[in-house]
Amino acid sequence: MASTFANSTAIWKVRAGGSQSNGGGFDPLVTNAGTDYTDQDSPQTSGTTGTVTSGSTTFVDASAAFTSAMIGNVMQISAATGGSAAAVDYYVITAYTSATTVTLARMITIGLVAHGRLWAIARSSSMAFPRISSR
Repeated sequence: MASTFANSTAIWKVRAGGSQSNGGGFDPLVTNAGTDYTDQDSPQTSGTTGTVTSGSTTFVDASAAFTSAMIGNVMQISAATGGSAAAVDYYVITAYTSATTVTLARMITIGLVAHGRLWAIARSSSMAFPRISSR
């Protein structure tokens, strides 16, 4: 799986009960960073109807329940094709706009553009990341 990963200052966590389909990271240096949700086995929130646009840092899901406490957490976004994740990348949430919209630290990659994106925020991962904080 190719990924550019999130910010270089993000802390990545791995737990035996985690899942590689989760965010698994938190960046405490993001302005207004909220609650670190990576110390749990279940995702803080997730969805299957996210919408992204190429060249944009805005992520929208009409059925989401985003909060300002999610700022600093890593969101994993997958492009679903035939029921399996075809493209996966990780984005740090840098701003809260509304319960259905957040801003990400960098632009969305081309492979993730469209509707019906799978996503998850926080929850420790079961895969290795570049920088790991153990607990």
